[in-house]
Order: sequence, then structure tokens, then C-alpha cells
Amino acid sequence: MKTLVLPLMLVAGISQAVPPGGLTSAPAFLDVNGDGLISEAERQAYTESRANANAQGQGGKLWDGNGDGTVDESERQVAVAELKKRMDTKVASLFEELAGDDGLLTLKEFSTLPRFDHRPPQVAANLFSHLDTDGDGVVTLEEFFKETGRGKPPAGETGHPR
Repeated sequence: MKTLVLPLMLVAGISQAVPPGGLTSAPAFLDVNGDGLISEAERQAYTESRANANAQGQGGKLWDGNGDGTVDESERQVAVAELKKRMDTKVASLFEELAGDDGLLTLKEFSTLPRFDHRPPQVAANLFSHLDTDGDGVVTLEEFFKETGRGKPPAGETGHPR
């Protein structure tokens, strides 16, 4: 289970990020959520898209939908939407694996994340409390997405009903 939790936090964007054009020399359009930073999740989604394009023989033409040699604003918007969709789907999948069969994340499950190793238990409890907006002791996929600034979970992935 611990091999799963680190990717969840990385993909969820709860990790260090860099400004567009910063250490990664990443283009600004990769900033899918518009926070001014390229998160690890945004970088991973882009890397996966590039790998898929290369496997399909598209190479550098991945986002140039009309083939004119440049990525215009409408093509950029399509690319951002596709990257966000891939990232959100991955986050939802990892969340549900961590939460288990009931699809509800408990403090105990949340506390197993490596970021809380060697930290007082209250650190995890405080963050969990922030995510648990209705105070029922569990975090749903919807709560997780909303409280991490992702909006709504991808269609078809809404967690398990209680």
C-alpha cells in the first residue's frame, strides 16, 4: 500500500512544484490548474501524453491539431483540457485504491502516507480535518477533489456510496 500513497500525493499536486519555465523549462501551457506552477502531476500528465504521441508516430505534432506548425490558443485549450482529464482520472484512481473497497478515506489510511513519517500524528490529523469538510470522519473523493483545488472528480468516478 505504501508504494501507492506517494504517487497519490504527487499526482494530486500535493508536492513541490516549479514556476513555468523554471527548473524544468516547462512551457506555461502545462500549468493546467492556473496556479502559476507546474506540479509534479501536471508534469507527469504531459510526459505520458508525449510518450503516447511518440508511440503513435505523432512526435512533436501532439498539440498542433491543424498541422500549421504552431499551437494556437484553441489548440492550447484542448491540450490543457486533455492533460487535466488524464491527471484527474489518475488522481481518482489512486485515491480509490488508497481508500479501499468502501471508497472512503479514513484518517488511519491517510496517515500512512510517507509525507507523515517522522512527524507528529497531529500533522496528518490537521490536514485530514481540512479535507473532511462535513466532519463525518471520512474523506470522499468529492471532498478530496474540492479541497485540493481540483473541482469535481472525473465523470464516472464519484467514489463509492455509503
